[in-house]
Amino acid sequence: MKKFYSLEEVLSTSQNTLSLNDIKHYCRTGQLHPCIYFEGNLVCISEERYQDDPSKIEPVAHVEQVKWSMIFKGYIHFSKLIDHLDPSRSVDPGIFYNVDKIVEFITQPITDAQLIHLAKNEYLKAFPRMPDDDIRDIRWLREAYDFKGNSFHSTEIVFHHTEIDSLFSPKIDADTKNTEFPIFYKNEFFNLIEAACLLSKDNPVEVNNAGDFSELSFKFPKFIEAHNLMRSIYEVSNLKELDSPLFLAHDLKQLLANKGYIIAGFNDDMEQVNTETELYELRKENLKLINQNDKYSQAIEELINERKWLESRIEEECLPFTSDHPDFPIELSLANFIWKEIYVEKKFPDRFSHERAINEYFRTMNFNDIPLTDKLKERLKTISTPLRLKPKEWDIFKNNLKNNGNALLKNTEEHP
Repeated sequence: MKKFYSLEEVLSTSQNTLSLNDIKHYCRTGQLHPCIYFEGNLVCISEERYQDDPSKIEPVAHVEQVKWSMIFKGYIHFSKLIDHLDPSRSVDPGIFYNVDKIVEFITQPITDAQLIHLAKNEYLKAFPRMPDDDIRDIRWLREAYDFKGNSFHSTEIVFHHTEIDSLFSPKIDADTKNTEFPIFYKNEFFNLIEAACLLSKDNPVEVNNAGDFSELSFKFPKFIEAHNLMRSIYEVSNLKELDSPLFLAHDLKQLLANKGYIIAGFNDDMEQVNTETELYELRKENLKLINQNDKYSQAIEELINERKWLESRIEEECLPFTSDHPDFPIELSLANFIWKEIYVEKKFPDRFSHERAINEYFRTMNFNDIPLTDKLKERLKTISTPLRLKPKEWDIFKNNLKNNGNALLKNTEEHP
């Protein structure tokens, strides 16, 4: 079945009873929505207006925020397309930013389809796909200021078959049209009983009033089979809503069409889509992500345990350089600070000797409030001297600390 018509095909179908101006009129009155194919991101932006001044003479503040975004593949309509219907402008390209109407989804959104029902202060903006779209939500508004728009060509403009069929088909009495198929076919969502009745051709009201299971099985045998099928479909699908089986109308139409169930008046306008291969790949990817998550969780747990161990070692073995104990020698803190400035923060070039570096430090730093005597300078210089610059005998200190946990071992020999 033909899905879309070009402008030339619409005019030809009318057998010259419609002109270009007639088509534009139908577009302006909302009977026709010219559209183009678009593949990218749809971003819902909310705009709020504020005016705190009671006198209403101050400027109005406009605040925008991103409500949601989705990856989109399908046909969209925007008002500027009407200006590009004229054949004389067929060579003119154009650009667009906003989307006024979604004419048809090709790839159904993962999120609830009700998201596309916009509030009065919301509008849709179209952006092309980018490699880092998964982290872009907070950047859409900022990038919109420099966005150069999505390009399109007038030759891409088409009309959806439902609007064209409606335009040329004879008018049908509303009462006759509404009673041609069961009313519940027009539901926005379906529970499990209603979904099964679509297949069994039963009335859901009569099924609900049937009584116990034995009576239901006797009166509606096909319904029992359909009910079991729909429950099995529901359990393996991703259409679950809240705690009870519930199907959105569009999703149910496509799901039944994919299974080969075409129901007149319900989903006879849907095309069958093979989703088994895609579902298999998604399940494989899901298992892969679960395994990766387990590995990452284990690695995180190991890092947490290692951190706890290191913190305990630091608490047990490190000197309390920030202690406020009255017996604590404050020169240790000063020596430690000087050592970090020279050897960790690298305040001086590596070519400086320890003596030159510490003398330069004494000269350049402000020690006005500290009695930095020559004796204290020598003490600080000695304490902060790296082990590699000390006499070899100091290796005993390091080895004792490493092997026995104590820098100075007691002499166990007995003395008279």
